[in-house]
Amino acid sequence: MSEGRWQLRLRTKDTNSIWLVVRSVGPAGAPMSSLHWLTDKLYVNDRWTLSFSKQPVEVEVVPPKNNDPIKPGVGEVKWPAEREWGYARFKLLKGQEHWLTIEDAVIQPTNPIKFSHARAELKLALPDRQFVDSLNAQVAHLMMGLVSNETRPGDPNNYPLNWLRDGAYEIVALARAGQTEVAKQLWRAVCDE
Repeated sequence: MSEGRWQLRLRTKDTNSIWLVVRSVGPAGAPMSSLHWLTDKLYVNDRWTLSFSKQPVEVEVVPPKNNDPIKPGVGEVKWPAEREWGYARFKLLKGQEHWLTIEDAVIQPTNPIKFSHARAELKLALPDRQFVDSLNAQVAHLMMGLVSNETRPGDPNNYPLNWLRDGAYEIVALARAGQTEVAKQLWRAVCDE
């Protein structure tokens, strides 16, 4: 689609109902602090909106603790006891094609680090292919941890700031794995701070 907008296409069978659940993936995904279903859209954390091409048959929104939701007017709605982590689920019509549109009200700037792929650039001729696969997985993992032009030694939610010592380890590891251009870009970002 476009920046800040995604679509998910679902096709249901005539015999099966589909439930679509919107929830956080746990501590790494951070809590849903605000959930509101208004007419035809779900508002998540006052930032994301989810809308459907066809109205769901049933809607259940479980708001997080201390949330004052507005009750939706579609289908059966339940409001259980307060919880710290909220979720929403939607029952979709059988035998239909559905489009779910997700929009981000706050478009973040794209990652300024330029790279063509997230694997080691080294050409290794080793008898054990698993070693090469492991190296490629480690390089991909390091690059997935980048936030903008900053390194993170672990899950970005656990490390909200760039750690200089651990970041230096990551930059050296990427350089030694052959991702020299990425390492140079990260090093320039450290030197500019």
